[in-house]
Amino acid sequence: MLDSQWAHVVYLDQWELGVPEIEPIIRELVDWCIANNLRFAAQVYCPHMVKKYQLERMIVDSTEVFERRVYPTQHEAFQWLASEGFPVQTQDFQQKAS
Repeated sequence: MLDSQWAHVVYLDQWELGVPEIEPIIRELVDWCIANNLRFAAQVYCPHMVKKYQLERMIVDSTEVFERRVYPTQHEAFQWLASEGFPVQTQDFQQKAS
């Protein structure tokens, strides 16, 4: 898989933030993912200013080869990924109700 470009969907509604010490670890993980051909990251969560702030501290919005976007619904995230050449089989990936 790492030879090919890839994308991912991250569901964050149930994520309750993290201690500041996780931020460099997440930044390192994001750097590794981008270096290994992650091209698009669709984050799905209801608007939350504190969550948005911490995520922006850890994850770059875009580079020459990567783009991250936030969506309030899985459907919108899937549409964007499909428009970028990464169609999602929605019957395979359904967000669980909170």
